[in-house]
Amino acid sequence: MSVKKSWYAVAGLAVLLALSAQAAAAAGKTASWTVMVYLNADNNLDAYGYADIAEMAAVGSTSSVNVVVLWDTFDGPAYLYRVVQGGVEVVKGFALNGKEANMGSGDTLGAFVDFAVAKFPAAKYNLVLWDHGDDFRGFSWDDHPGEGTGDDFMTHDEIIAALTGHPLDILAYDGCVMGNLEVSYEYVARGLDIELLVASEIYIPLEGFAYDGLLAAVAADPGMAPVDFAKAMVDSYWDFYDNPGWQVGLSVIRMSEVAELVAATGEVSRMLAADMPAYRSAVASARGTAMLSWSMYGWEAFIDFGTWAHTLEVQVGTDPALGAALDRVLVALEDTVPYVRNTHTLDVKGASGIGVFFPGSEGSFEHNIYWHGDYYLRTRFPYEGWLGMLEEYWGGK
Repeated sequence: MSVKKSWYAVAGLAVLLALSAQAAAAAGKTASWTVMVYLNADNNLDAYGYADIAEMAAVGSTSSVNVVVLWDTFDGPAYLYRVVQGGVEVVKGFALNGKEANMGSGDTLGAFVDFAVAKFPAAKYNLVLWDHGDDFRGFSWDDHPGEGTGDDFMTHDEIIAALTGHPLDILAYDGCVMGNLEVSYEYVARGLDIELLVASEIYIPLEGFAYDGLLAAVAADPGMAPVDFAKAMVDSYWDFYDNPGWQVGLSVIRMSEVAELVAATGEVSRMLAADMPAYRSAVASARGTAMLSWSMYGWEAFIDFGTWAHTLEVQVGTDPALGAALDRVLVALEDTVPYVRNTHTLDVKGASGIGVFFPGSEGSFEHNIYWHGDYYLRTRFPYEGWLGMLEEYWGGK
């Protein structure tokens, strides 16, 4: 059973924090992996931060694997910790230790990654961003940013600026709705050096990733390749939630393949837009099928991309040119998402592991402030053909 189920561990961890608050972490020699966790619990996820730290401490760092966490709690300041078996140690020298850090600022993320990479050099790096996610709008809401009033969050522009110049073997999002084409393509188009993205196209439960399972996997085999570590993250997540009460999934996205998938999608989008009256019924049917089951959670404008493309191919496959273009999309999708695992209630619906934005009408797009203007329209993906297709589709409503 995961430590997450053992809430008594949280109380014990508080004692360990007090005892180790002044301890120094030894950087040591170059490790096989450094796992960096940007843990923003300065919001309504505070209790789950303690639980996830307890999971990490069930395994801790080893001589080959560093586990370092920038953790900001709801009631206290931020500290950079090295996680050891049974507890955590404050890493001295980090400028934000003991301060009310703004975890919704890209400057804070950049400072963390800069320091962790320099202090804990490794052959490979895995960065986990932990908090609330909101698709192409951004990530990491901080209720107490330490400056002015209100909260703050990171836009993808800020995340890109913070991570530019830092090659990452894995970027993982322990937060909702980050596994979509808009986010992955934005990172690729803006030149981030990321091999693999681990993310969910739907919600992630409050309990988040199963950190004891994923750290145990890399501790047992620190020489594992990035794709194997990414799969271990997915497997541990699936193991934790695989029961009838959950409808969740997690996938591995190979970033080097995203541009080809977007190019193929753009070709299909332009073909549909050029003759939308002929295709509107099939596009609408595919959209309805691809909504799957997470519209109840407030993301009714996001659909499963693979289900949409496959359903559309079934309906228009007799059209030689469009059928061939959709074949290219589906082949590129297999290359882009090499690994996905869904719990049974989501798996039977055919979720492919990557989502896409498809509001049902122009009105719903225009009147939701989170979908319009400064967030959706400034991402690159819509202008590769998708937005033109949506506008033609909406125009016939």
